[in-house]
Amino acid sequence: MRSYRSYVIMLFAVVVCPFHLATGQQKELPKEKKKEPVSPLIRPQPLRDEKSTEKQTDQRKILDEIQNGISKGDAALFSRHFGSQVYISLKGSEGGYYSANQALYVLQNFFSSHRPISFAFSTHGEADETPFATGRGHLNARGVRESVQVYVSLTQHNGRWVVAEFNVY
Repeated sequence: MRSYRSYVIMLFAVVVCPFHLATGQQKELPKEKKKEPVSPLIRPQPLRDEKSTEKQTDQRKILDEIQNGISKGDAALFSRHFGSQVYISLKGSEGGYYSANQALYVLQNFFSSHRPISFAFSTHGEADETPFATGRGHLNARGVRESVQVYVSLTQHNGRWVVAEFNVY
């Protein structure tokens, strides 16, 4: 009896299974999703929270206003963003700390003798505590074209972003 049972099982395995596979009547097994290999050097980036994104948007708007003001040679377009003390250093003069009103006067005086031809920020550093921007431009200083580098940094004072430093090299 045992040999008959072995014979039937073997016959089934040899004759019926290949026929069943060849006719396509087998059930397909669910395919496993391929998992992408994870490199140990690549770490998932944390999602930015809304406050961080909102801060960066505020910072970018202020820096855009400053860029527009520099391009037009009009410090009044961004003077509302001056803090109570602003460090200003201009090409050809000493730097120092100025009140918001003094800073506006100093920059208006600078732009009256150094008319912007072109200017654009090329780098934005959107750090949480001290965002900054740098850019290159060309000024017309008494009929002579000058290339300048501008650096502006912001800081938070009483819950709002203000200009902390304004340098023209």
